[in-house]
Amino acid sequence: MEVIRAPFPDSSQSRSSADGELATVHQLHPPAREGVFLPPVEPLPKYNTVVDTTYRKILETTRHEGIGTTWREEWRMDDGTKYEVLLGEPLRRKTDIVVANDTPWGTQVTGFNEDVAKLELSMGYPVLYKGPEIGTELTLAHSAHNTNAVLDVAERLGYYQKGLVIVQGYSRGSMIGFGTVAYAPQHGRRAIYANLTDPYGANKMDFSWEQIQEFAEVGALELATVGAELGSLILNPAKAWRFRRTVDLSLNGAKQFIRTGRAVVSDETAFLARHFPEDGEATVAIFGNPEGRRRKAFEQLLADKPGVEIKGFRSGHLKGMNHRVLGNIANKFSGIIDQLEDGVMAQDLDYNLVHHKVGV
Repeated sequence: MEVIRAPFPDSSQSRSSADGELATVHQLHPPAREGVFLPPVEPLPKYNTVVDTTYRKILETTRHEGIGTTWREEWRMDDGTKYEVLLGEPLRRKTDIVVANDTPWGTQVTGFNEDVAKLELSMGYPVLYKGPEIGTELTLAHSAHNTNAVLDVAERLGYYQKGLVIVQGYSRGSMIGFGTVAYAPQHGRRAIYANLTDPYGANKMDFSWEQIQEFAEVGALELATVGAELGSLILNPAKAWRFRRTVDLSLNGAKQFIRTGRAVVSDETAFLARHFPEDGEATVAIFGNPEGRRRKAFEQLLADKPGVEIKGFRSGHLKGMNHRVLGNIANKFSGIIDQLEDGVMAQDLDYNLVHHKVGV
């Protein structure tokens, strides 16, 4: 199927907002930047794991008034890896193309991530959320393959349109999201858009002065965010319950945090970003220093992907658990769903209506 692409402005056409955003749709092959780690393009690892369809537990069914219904289930891969999977059906489905999400580091499919699912449902999208590995330690690439394997089964069950997916992720979820897009063709699937918020792992740890300065700046932003969030948790019991549903504070949750963390702190994200398709469409939002080393690294990694928009925000990473991720999803995904509801085919989408919306 021929992909019809909308025209994009050149890199001289950038915009800013009062919130500190700087956004650019960049040209092919920009000048090399000093100090940026650019790994060679090596083949994607091959994985053969599939969902064990003889094992499926329904853990919780929740009806969200005026929004839709979610089913929290436990699925198992044929290598023994288990996942909590949140399936969502909107009250009014506007498209059969599913939004596939992976969770941030240390979080479960409930709490904050269920809020994300509810937002996507409220816009008319069917939703699939895959949680972190239970009982197994996997690379980001293997987890991304498994996301596609879970989608394979969900499509066969008739939940979603076959062969198309929208990918969404924040933090660890965005790092896996690069891989979900990269592995999609191996599963006969195409990601029509990816919204990837504040991924890490683009730079090798070289402890250069520039990197140390950036860590210090991000650390100060994080301390301010954590302080504000802790205060609101103490004063707001409903928010405290949401946090408890987001983070598994049990011993098993701690073990899961450590197992998934080893992949998060690797530089595997850079490898997966290099495999993002040349005709792919995505928004990559980077928190911290809008003109810092990490943003430059992703610009370099994705330099030959003209449909990728890089955005920078002067913000702490954890602030994404507050309003930024939800606002960005509503902002970006509305540009897609409005066109799909009007009968525009996936291959004919005008991504100017997605990339050029006002940022959060």
